[in-house]
Amino acid sequence: MAVILTVSADYRKDADVVFAEALSRDQLRHDLRGLVDYHGMPNGIARVGEVFRYTPVIWTFLRQPEVEATCVSIDHPDRQIVIRAVEWPDDPNRHRVTEQTTTII
Repeated sequence: MAVILTVSADYRKDADVVFAEALSRDQLRHDLRGLVDYHGMPNGIARVGEVFRYTPVIWTFLRQPEVEATCVSIDHPDRQIVIRAVEWPDDPNRHRVTEQTTTII
């Protein structure tokens, strides 16, 4: 069963600047520093088709399941990113697939 969750936020920056920052894993680490560490996540900008793994750790001690993420699409004119994530990618009995669409308007 699909669940759709909508989260809204207001930024005091130009939408194109926010979109560029949303593509940057380095910016993600910077913005969430002290809240979430992304162990094993590569540096740099997200690219379509790229697959990478990481382990999120919340507040430096709450280790979450490993995630395998795929950058499904990036639409620059519409400022939209689609990421598919699989938790527990090596355990078919427990893995969970989510797809996240981020749109900067």
